[in-house]
Amino acid sequence: MRFLLGILIWVAMVGSVWLYTAARDARLPGEPARAKAVTVVQADFILSLTPTFSTQKDPFALDTGDESTSDLVIRLNGKNIDLPSPDMARGQELRISRLPALLPGFNEVYINAGPPVSESTLFHGIRVKLTLNGASMVDKTIWAGHGERVAGTVGFTLDPEKESGHD
Repeated sequence: MRFLLGILIWVAMVGSVWLYTAARDARLPGEPARAKAVTVVQADFILSLTPTFSTQKDPFALDTGDESTSDLVIRLNGKNIDLPSPDMARGQELRISRLPALLPGFNEVYINAGPPVSESTLFHGIRVKLTLNGASMVDKTIWAGHGERVAGTVGFTLDPEKESGHD
């Protein structure tokens, strides 16, 4: 009798686990979700950066021997932007005319630059300006305190229907 009771309990436990997993798997989607088609806004956007300092390589950074690394990093929606010049001079505007991957909806520009160590007692900033056909769309300044790196994001929203009316 004990033997039959042990088999009955074992069948009940294994059966309940089997029923639970079968019901759980039945609720899963049949095929993987398909990626949405990404549309890119095609227009003549210009990103202008004007710093209040000259960029300088961090003297405390790890030296890997690779001279291609810059102390200025600019990303648009998470993708690095190739710069015409890796250095920026105080008050000189850096213009980037071919902006990749501007999407309809929300976009974000990330900037990270290192001011000179000799100017660690000053506040520094970078003016970020985005223009479309000469009309200013975004004009913000990223500030940093004493001796800090100037780093921040500037977010903006693009409406393709609205932007196409600027012609």
